[in-house]
Amino acid sequence: MSTPSHAPTRSAFGMVGIAILLAGFLAFPPLLPAQTAAPIDPATGLPTTATPAANFVPGRIIGMRPEEKRPLLLKASERNPYAKRSDREEITGEENIDAEEQQIRARLGSLAVTGRSEGPNGLRILLGDIILEQGRILPQLLEDQSENLKVLAISDDTVVLGWIDLASGEASGKTMQVSYDLSPRVSYALHGQESPAAEEGGGERRMGVLHPGRPHGHEKSAPGEATSADDGKPEQKPQAPRDISQTEK
Repeated sequence: MSTPSHAPTRSAFGMVGIAILLAGFLAFPPLLPAQTAAPIDPATGLPTTATPAANFVPGRIIGMRPEEKRPLLLKASERNPYAKRSDREEITGEENIDAEEQQIRARLGSLAVTGRSEGPNGLRILLGDIILEQGRILPQLLEDQSENLKVLAISDDTVVLGWIDLASGEASGKTMQVSYDLSPRVSYALHGQESPAAEEGGGERRMGVLHPGRPHGHEKSAPGEATSADDGKPEQKPQAPRDISQTEK
């Protein structure tokens, strides 16, 4: 008859090892990275959340699904606002804006104001073939013009125009003044009306007086004050011819 064996089995050793590991884990927990507590807002007494911009790290991957993206539609004439432009392109863009403004100023400066009348909104001015009235938007002066012009004010001698942004419709702050003078003036002087007392090369031109029924260039003078048109000397009365056939005694 055989006696039972008291030697430990492998299963018993395995259970003992697991118990030892579990006891060590509970006694010495693994060290985890410390988490900083969120600052407390003194006004509300609640922890404040950091803004996304404060936690932004260059090169960090942002978890965003494709359906969460918002498209940005651009016209054919617009540039990508997120594209990085070189310094040369930045300078060229500014020069193009300045060149457009200079061309508009040159075109408006070459036009003359030829008429003025009263309208429902005040004075109306005819600048070339463009009718200007307070509050009216001027037609496009250039192809693919980036800004419009609006009539801000009209006075008796000045028209004030302002640049308006096409996208926002707000004034950009740039203005232009067009001065005009519609007072009557002589635009043509008759030939030979220069002042004889003036210096050579100058002289104020004066309009002559034309009388109906009289020859041009002759003025009626008082008796005895008639002058010659050639040398300015007093005219001499004609003398009766003498008979040279008779001899004096």
